[in-house]
Amino acid sequence: MNGFDYTELDELNRDILKLANETMPQESKSFMRKEGSKVTKQVKGGLRTGYKVRTGNLVKMVKRGKAYLYPAENAYQIRVHMAPHENVVDYGHRTPGGKEVKGKRIKEKVEAFFSEEFEEDVLDFIDDVLDKGLS
Repeated sequence: MNGFDYTELDELNRDILKLANETMPQESKSFMRKEGSKVTKQVKGGLRTGYKVRTGNLVKMVKRGKAYLYPAENAYQIRVHMAPHENVVDYGHRTPGGKEVKGKRIKEKVEAFFSEEFEEDVLDFIDDVLDKGLS
């Protein structure tokens, strides 16, 4: 071992999560809704710019789900629902004639880009929770 004791950081993490979920559930839920809306907008924009031809329902069917408390981890989660045929378009497929169409993997690119923005937003949210919770 290198001499560091991480148990206090784990306790702090649990305390912050408890503060956010139990004492401020509305703020946590609204934060997750806002973040879900942001990623939905970015996915739709990425699909529009990536596939310049008209894609039918591919962009229309991208929806933000509900934020709900996942009891196993005691954390809020939100889903972004995609079109059923998104994986075929995004990852590539073969046409009935045998021609292979390569996918552009736009969803992966948007998720990677959004993860950095999400980390910054989470840090800001934690600062707000600590300011409100400690006062």
